[in-house]
Amino acid sequence: MRSRQAGVASTQGNRHEQPSARSPMSATTGRSVERNIALCAATLTSTHFTVRTAMPLLLSGLAGAYGFSNSQLGDIGAAYSAGATVIALSAPLWLRWVRLRSATAAFAALGVASLATAIALHSVASLMAAFALAGIGFGGVYSLMIAMITRSANPDRAFGWQWGLGSIPGVLLLYALPLVSSHGDMTRPLLLLLGLNTVTALSVAWLPKGIRLVGSAPKTQASDTPRHDAIPIRLALCAVATTYLGITGAWSFLDRVATEAGLTSQYSGAVLAITVALSSLLALTAGQWGHIGARRAPMTGAFLTMMTGLFFLSYWPTRVGFAAGSLLFLGLATCVMTFTLSLVARLDVTGKAAALPAAALGIGSIVGPAMAGHVYQAVGVHGMIASCALSLLVATAAYRNAYPTR
Repeated sequence: MRSRQAGVASTQGNRHEQPSARSPMSATTGRSVERNIALCAATLTSTHFTVRTAMPLLLSGLAGAYGFSNSQLGDIGAAYSAGATVIALSAPLWLRWVRLRSATAAFAALGVASLATAIALHSVASLMAAFALAGIGFGGVYSLMIAMITRSANPDRAFGWQWGLGSIPGVLLLYALPLVSSHGDMTRPLLLLLGLNTVTALSVAWLPKGIRLVGSAPKTQASDTPRHDAIPIRLALCAVATTYLGITGAWSFLDRVATEAGLTSQYSGAVLAITVALSSLLALTAGQWGHIGARRAPMTGAFLTMMTGLFFLSYWPTRVGFAAGSLLFLGLATCVMTFTLSLVARLDVTGKAAALPAAALGIGSIVGPAMAGHVYQAVGVHGMIASCALSLLVATAAYRNAYPTR
């Protein structure tokens, strides 16, 4: 897997230059290796994505089983995000010292064990603790995977695969959870989530041995870029955080929105599964043409489409309105996340910010559910939806200002 800098150098005649530290594997090259790593990263990432995807149904089930309020549900969702955020923010401190496969296995084991513990818990405080530990575990896996593929030679495609393929288990879970749920009992839904994540976590065995992910790249020719170029990177990270804030905030309560509109969990689960599947397919496709989809105009249109979907969810409380709103809001969500993350990778030519996209995602995901839950509790569904739309508006401005003008 060659870095972009190494690729440029080779075209200038230096065919024997070593790959830069952006690549997690300096001893292996070739598209087949990059493809295999992307597939493995997508499968392992799904452990984190599956919990995220299942969150609205899990929170709705917890409300029915234990009578938790919207603000308590938001705190439980935020606890998972807090764990993932803590481990992502600390990644620059430990990333350089760990071996990829052993660290991934340890984090995955922690996540699985925490979900197993959550099955026997019934209080808000204990469930928050269990979900926080699960966030550390599966968030640690995600931090490792995102640090690896951020250094890919083709980040648009790598992130497209990660978000597209990594979302498939969550789609299956959206269909299955309403079928196994029973009022007053969360055992079977949590067992199903536990089993699915245990199976996907086993793919750690296919990670190459002996890889170390260095926390920061040594100085290269590309690292002599002007100091002010850090501003676009910060804006891109802001776009990542605020985009995910809006997505996770609304996503965590979509099943509650459907319930208040008089719709069943089976219907909302089927709608969300279809929209997430479509979104995954679009991300896989869009990643192949990042040079087109990542531009300012297409991304602005995508953000506006998502905000239109939120408007439908808020003011069209029918079966058709929920389906249309979910389709517009979620249909482009993975494409938007693919290109915002890829923008950070393309701007970060030195590789020093490899761990920061996961931290930005963590910050967005911890603030999103908590903010949405408390706003929902205070002013209702319209205020909650409006707060999420506002975060997407901020993300639009940040992305447009971060995107290179030439």
